[in-house]
Amino acid sequence: MSFAMQKIDILRRYERLGYQIAYYLLENEELSICASKKALIELYVNHEFFEQEIAAQKQIVKRVFALQALKQLEIPHSVENEKRSVNF
Repeated sequence: MSFAMQKIDILRRYERLGYQIAYYLLENEELSICASKKALIELYVNHEFFEQEIAAQKQIVKRVFALQALKQLEIPHSVENEKRSVNF
C-alpha cells in the first residue's frame, strides 16, 4: 500500500470524530462539511501528524477540526463563496 493510501486510511479513522466536533461548534451541516474538508486537507499535508502516536493524533485532530470550524464563523457565507469559486 502506498504512503498516500496509508495516510487516507489513517484520516478516515478520524473523519467522523472531526465532523462531530465541527458540527457541535457550528450547528450547520454545510459549514461543518466545509470545515471538515479543510481540516482533512490540512492534516493530509502535515507529515509530522502521521508520525505521532494515536493519542497525539487524536488531540491534533480535535484541535485542527475545531480551528477550521471557528474559521468558518469568521468568513461570512463561506459555503456560498466556495460554491461560486468552483463553478465555471
